[in-house]
Amino acid sequence: MPYRHRPLATALGFFALLMLLASCGSSADRDAAATVTPTPVAGLQSYRYELAATAQGVLGGVEGAENASLDIKVAGEVAAADQEHMTTRMTLGSSSVQVERIRIGDQAWTRDSQQPWVQDRVGSAGGSGGIGIDSSALLGRDAHERLNEALDGLTPEDDQIDGADVLRYRLPADRLRMVLGAPPDSAQTSLGRIEGDSTLWVTKDDRLPVRLTTTATPTTGGTVEIDLFIRDRNEPIEIRPPAVG
Repeated sequence: MPYRHRPLATALGFFALLMLLASCGSSADRDAAATVTPTPVAGLQSYRYELAATAQGVLGGVEGAENASLDIKVAGEVAAADQEHMTTRMTLGSSSVQVERIRIGDQAWTRDSQQPWVQDRVGSAGGSGGIGIDSSALLGRDAHERLNEALDGLTPEDDQIDGADVLRYRLPADRLRMVLGAPPDSAQTSLGRIEGDSTLWVTKDDRLPVRLTTTATPTTGGTVEIDLFIRDRNEPIEIRPPAVG
């Protein structure tokens, strides 16, 4: 049954569901707190990213929302494997919720919309409806070696993104899992269950990731179309703890 505008009570129910999803993000949490100066080490050392996802059929257990489209937008900046600031906005019909999170080392803070920051558990989920990038899986020499291994033997096509020359690869599922730091023989990744081909764009000179499009299946069921952009690669990024209290 197609989604239609519901009375206020139902809309509030959807909003409550969004808040629940916001507390059920991927298991890969992040941190933040320092300025990272790019080093000669191969691969990514810091970056900013934008993730847009459209989920269909993930709310099958909610009356009136079986065919509703859940839109998820995540903007983040990563200064190190344990240093990240991310803002997630999830929209379902006329209801939406925004969650912001900072993690720095062994400390984490979260706030909903414009509410005050609260101390959070480092191991708790950061709030992206189960759709999020494991930032640590893309950082450092080991991650860069995995990416090169995944791309070896594949034939790229020349392309452009934001006016820059890049290489576009058609990536089988097992190779994308390798890039994301997941076992190649296990379909589950930080983005959800990946089983089909994906498209990955990388820089021409040193094969740093630029863009990824893929289709994932979350643990809740349904499908999620994901479009991830990675920008400001190896630029100095400073992440500060929030003012609390």
